[in-house]
Amino acid sequence: MMEKITLSMRVYYENTDAGGHVYHGEYLRFWERARTEFLREKGYSQHRLANIEPKIIFVVRKMTVDYLKPLFLDDLIEVTAEIIKKGTASFVFKQEIIRDGEISATAETVCVSIGEHKKPISYKPIIGDL
Repeated sequence: MMEKITLSMRVYYENTDAGGHVYHGEYLRFWERARTEFLREKGYSQHRLANIEPKIIFVVRKMTVDYLKPLFLDDLIEVTAEIIKKGTASFVFKQEIIRDGEISATAETVCVSIGEHKKPISYKPIIGDL
């Protein structure tokens, strides 16, 4: 059973500011891709889940970020997503961005499953225990 995913990505011009540094908000995009691919590897498309009955959507409730080392244009990075805690309607991801074997940034991301009325619902009846 897979509990962690690691994606390799390249830092592109669109991810940087005028000085070639990765803009801080782009880290959130990298981590979003890793969380999405984590679910996809488990067999769950977020698009499909949002269009079934009962509808289920995963939203970020809280994210704690620690920027440790800067990233730059053309860096090859690894982006991770690992579930470290599971609740009935939520789970917590530990996430990292790694460049050249060194951690550049970390995040702890709390995701909540909500239904069509935008209130938390249990994801377990629909997708099991992740």
